[in-house]
Amino acid sequence: MTTRGNIEAGGALAHDLVIEEGKDPNSLHPFKGNMNLEKLEAYLTEHGESV
Repeated sequence: MTTRGNIEAGGALAHDLVIEEGKDPNSLHPFKGNMNLEKLEAYLTEHGESV
């Protein structure tokens, strides 16, 4: 099972905050699993109390 599957099986919601290159299968970026810190900051500003 994936990390997302485990999170959602536990009743929580998983949110993808990956960098844009991570969504592009043609991108040659060396690591597509990086977190987009601007998206994370915006998410925490809006939902931080429930994280």
